[in-house]
Amino acid sequence: MPLVSVIIPIYNRIDYIREAINSVLEQTYKEYEIIVVNDGSSVDVKEALEPYKDKIVCLYHQENRGIAAARNTGIKGSKGKYIALLDEDDLFEHQKLEIQVPILENNPEVGFVYSDFYTFYTEQTEKTLCFAVGRNNPEKFAQTFFFNCSVAPPSTLIRRTCIENVGFFDDVSPHDDGDLLLRIALRWRVKFSDYPCARVRYHDNQTSLNRIEMYKAVIKSWEKILSTNPEFKNSLGVEASNKVSELYFKLGMAYVNKNMMKNSIAPFKSSRQLSKKYVNIRSIFTILRNRFWI
Repeated sequence: MPLVSVIIPIYNRIDYIREAINSVLEQTYKEYEIIVVNDGSSVDVKEALEPYKDKIVCLYHQENRGIAAARNTGIKGSKGKYIALLDEDDLFEHQKLEIQVPILENNPEVGFVYSDFYTFYTEQTEKTLCFAVGRNNPEKFAQTFFFNCSVAPPSTLIRRTCIENVGFFDDVSPHDDGDLLLRIALRWRVKFSDYPCARVRYHDNQTSLNRIEMYKAVIKSWEKILSTNPEFKNSLGVEASNKVSELYFKLGMAYVNKNMMKNSIAPFKSSRQLSKKYVNIRSIFTILRNRFWI
């Protein structure tokens, strides 16, 4: 059976890391290694991981470099044929690897497999099922994903050679996972698995909740992909410009909601240059009315 490398970056959040590791140890598929990357934490991660010292491999960054750099370090220090991503506060369902590994083994042309996923809050026992994009037409995954990035990293299992061939994660972008998945999907087929195989935890102070930085990162990533993949851009038609225009508009609105009006001007102009769909007299009037009660 092929080895799976489970990559778990951690930065200070030791209150959930044991749950994450336990969700791997409880897998029904047993051919895995757990790589924990301490990304320059200021808390004593070593003590928190002490009970698992014989079950995991620990790698360290002297300084905090971000989750993408930590994932790259983990992948480069791992040995597995397949890569499973798990954040320090998320969980795998017990049969994740048992179900997803055979899909990649039996389909060598597939770059990664993904599934629906659950979300939950720490304070609650209930979990909510979230449907991943492209589940009904994975052959068009790249086109669908460009418009809606609703795939949770822990729901994926990725072929290691694909990660290496596209150049690993972009370690300066908080949109690193979406960027990597789209780059892979543009070169390899993608498969969907019916079994929801991950639980994504919601709580305060998550990086993904910083809307300004996230919109900036998605814009940078999507513009780069469109410029380097003209055939893909052509397949999207005018909707490619409309989507980037929408992202610039949302970035402008995120600045407005933070009372950073001057910062909103540039993204609103970029949105207008790409498409007149979002920044127009009506939308500007609505912004001013809601902000200043005209």
